[in-house]
Amino acid sequence: MRLTLAYCLGKVGMRGVVAWAAASGIADISDVALLGRLRNAGPWLQQLIGHLLKREDAGLAKGRLIRILDATAVAKAGAYEKKNNGLWRMHCAFELEREQFDFLEITDQSEAELIDRVPVVPGEIRIGDRAYLQAERIAKVMAQGGDVVVRASWKNARWLDANGRAFDLIGYLENCREEVCENACPAGTQEGRACEDAPDRLAQIRGCGTRSAAQNQQGSQGQGQQGSTADADCGRLRPACDLA
Repeated sequence: MRLTLAYCLGKVGMRGVVAWAAASGIADISDVALLGRLRNAGPWLQQLIGHLLKREDAGLAKGRLIRILDATAVAKAGAYEKKNNGLWRMHCAFELEREQFDFLEITDQSEAELIDRVPVVPGEIRIGDRAYLQAERIAKVMAQGGDVVVRASWKNARWLDANGRAFDLIGYLENCREEVCENACPAGTQEGRACEDAPDRLAQIRGCGTRSAAQNQQGSQGQGQQGSTADADCGRLRPACDLA
């Protein structure tokens, strides 16, 4: 274990590790022999990590059900359906602790991904991608005792301040000097009002600065060569895109 950690976390390479091991009296082994052992250590390390995670998972979840929601599409059979892009959509909920699906529903392509499609278990935490950023439906889930964690882009939701006015996300990020900027605020409906059925904790903005504005600009310029609509939209909002 010490040799594994020394090699993975150190910067001296394989020969440096075996030299350190010999000098420390841990083991007298060649770099080739150590390489062979590390290559065969995968199942052993997986077992150790799995044991540690299993020991800690109850404490991390605090006894709450954690579900991951997603959907996938499968093409319908037949020439007619293929010509008309017919699809079956499978809506799924995956229970994280037991590592198994506890909800499946199959619809056609007319049925969208909905955060409240799956029956709510009070106390659960359900996780979804940005397709599930649906303020009214999130409010329904939370009104039934569930919590929701969804990924959101900076311009795909109506964030409101404590007084029900539009929340200036870009202005907030400009003034935030922390590496992680976090602020609680309600999410609004399409009409711009706060969700009436939602608790005050309906939504929480969490912005993490992992790239500088200059890096974002370079990356966006590289993508801009593709000529996509998203790149064009971001080009018109360049300062906000770089910041967010």
